[in-house]
Amino acid sequence: MRPKLGIITLLIGLGLFCGTALAQTYKLYVTQWTCSRDAAGRMIAVGLVRNQSGGILRDVRVNLRLVDRAGNVYATNSAFISNRRLVNGSSTRFSVTARTSRTGLQCQIWFRNPEVVRIPTLINRLPR
Repeated sequence: MRPKLGIITLLIGLGLFCGTALAQTYKLYVTQWTCSRDAAGRMIAVGLVRNQSGGILRDVRVNLRLVDRAGNVYATNSAFISNRRLVNGSSTRFSVTARTSRTGLQCQIWFRNPEVVRIPTLINRLPR
């Protein structure tokens, strides 16, 4: 009887572990954003991000990386989001600029703060 109980306990434990690992909890949600080249040749990503972490997020930075289709990085930069103390449920604007002479690059954004290297974020795709 004990071996069956051990196997059942192991299966329940594995199920809970896998369920937890697969369930991604997003702390931020980018509701809208664009990335375009300005007259000076800089790429500018602007948008709106909402805190859905259940707490206050402080000193969040938006990071921009410009890459080609092969994944080669041509420029990076970061900037603080507009509201440096973002309470749960609130939204704020962000804007970050990177300089490059290359054209045809893709924009990638992510968010971090001093406590979290990369804050789990759900980001809507750019319109094509």
